[in-house]
Amino acid sequence: MRVGRRLAILALLAAATVAAAAAPSAAGWTAVSSLTWHSNVTNADRDPDVIGGFEFKTDLSTHRRWSAGRDDAVFAGLRLSTELWPRFDGLDRAAAGIALGWQHKFGLGAHVPALRLNLTGDHVAARESGRRGLAGTAALHLRQRLGHWGLLQLSREYQRHDARTHAFDRTGAESAARFTFAPRSGWRVTLGAARRDGGVLSYATPPHPELLRKAKPLTTVTTFDRAQDMVAYYFIARTESARAEAGFSLGPRTEVVFAHERRTTTEGVVAYRNHLTSLTLVHEF
Repeated sequence: MRVGRRLAILALLAAATVAAAAAPSAAGWTAVSSLTWHSNVTNADRDPDVIGGFEFKTDLSTHRRWSAGRDDAVFAGLRLSTELWPRFDGLDRAAAGIALGWQHKFGLGAHVPALRLNLTGDHVAARESGRRGLAGTAALHLRQRLGHWGLLQLSREYQRHDARTHAFDRTGAESAARFTFAPRSGWRVTLGAARRDGGVLSYATPPHPELLRKAKPLTTVTTFDRAQDMVAYYFIARTESARAEAGFSLGPRTEVVFAHERRTTTEGVVAYRNHLTSLTLVHEF
């Protein structure tokens, strides 16, 4: 993560320089609460090991914006999040961290392209102590409005999680594209696709010779409350996903979003799928 550290230092220096020269915008808060059904929490490729479950997640964030001339701005903010799994409380976790950003617009007006760099760093607490640690992302986003009816977003994100127990470390890189349009006033529809390359964990009841040929068994877990403990297998794989979501406004600051996402992870003969269906409430205040 040397590149990520350097980018973070540059962003901090830029934020400090701009903050000294210009007054920030007023800080606003955004709260996001979602209930998501995961069809395959265990990332398992055999039916007997596939376990579904609900996840309840909340995110609370705030940021300030400093103008850095006509076309540039920098951002700094705080973020808090929690994840609760009613069926598997060993997966419960909470995180607190910071977010830094820089944005450049290529000209004036709402329809010019905008490039944004986002950096995040979080301290993660988890009910299972081995999952605790530090997490961070570095992401580059490009957005372009298509007239008055559409918005195209492209992104490339690098992710890293350093856990207390090596078995739960994770790194990856994801490319994504999203297209948003408004079919009628107060409504929006977003279609997206993404591809992630990086480390994944698949949980299985041993023995599993096919998985063993591609993956490294790291540790046994009691997270899923099975009669026989499951083994966490680590391997590098590609995950491709497609997502559709529909949102409608309940007011100028509140939105309800319904979404469905299909993920397919493959590495040689090993493959598993996960379907995520979620209901989300977003409120700004």
